[in-house]
Amino acid sequence: MRNELLGRIPSSLGNLTLLSSLYLDDNNLFGEIPPNLAASKNLLYLNLSNNNFNSSSPKEFFDLSSSPLLEVDFSGNALAGSLPLEIGYMTNLVALNMSNDRLSGTLPDTLEKCQMIQELRLDGNFFHEEIPTALQTLRGLEYLDVSNNIFSGHIPAYLVNLPFLTYLNLSLNKHNGEVLKLGVFRNTTIVSVEGNYITCVEVSNSLIFPYAPRTSSTKDKEKHLVVKVVIPIISAALCLSLLALILIVRHFRRKSKKNL
Repeated sequence: MRNELLGRIPSSLGNLTLLSSLYLDDNNLFGEIPPNLAASKNLLYLNLSNNNFNSSSPKEFFDLSSSPLLEVDFSGNALAGSLPLEIGYMTNLVALNMSNDRLSGTLPDTLEKCQMIQELRLDGNFFHEEIPTALQTLRGLEYLDVSNNIFSGHIPAYLVNLPFLTYLNLSLNKHNGEVLKLGVFRNTTIVSVEGNYITCVEVSNSLIFPYAPRTSSTKDKEKHLVVKVVIPIISAALCLSLLALILIVRHFRRKSKKNL
């Protein structure tokens, strides 16, 4: 909450074992985020957004598997470095907001362990390369904003299969290729892909079957199908054609005899 607070957060706050919520957003706090804040056994909500924290993303803060934290907001600071692998330890996390910082690198695959997460905001940073497949396991994800980064490659197809996704912002990146208007992409009011190099493709009402690699067993099945089904059908068709031809010839012969 805005109180014009100035200075550093004392590490002793981490000793307040009954603390359940800490809102220090919109102040003039700076320095490092004390890693022992996450060690508060009852801390569920932590908001340090819109301050002047300028250290690297606190690896030690996320390195606590026993943390009960549900919501973390570090947005609007100057946090640098990458999103640490230790984020995977925050298994109770429901909402993570680290937008408008100075984070870079790639998103860690350990995000797939945050199975409870519903809201993920990472917009306004310098993340690059492709959006990882780890996000496809976050089946409860409702809000995803990774806009205004440097993500590239194709937009992940698995996004259409996230059942609860109601907001998706991928704008102002370097994505390319095509996007089928399926799933969440059918609703242009909740999806933003502007500022990329992509084409949205309409999908007809015909069924779309997922691609499956042709393994050796698949090829054997196809050969068996040809021998068992296709060849008999072709043979039967040839026999019927030959029978029809014989009948036609007999008909014309009888007709020519009558004329004589």
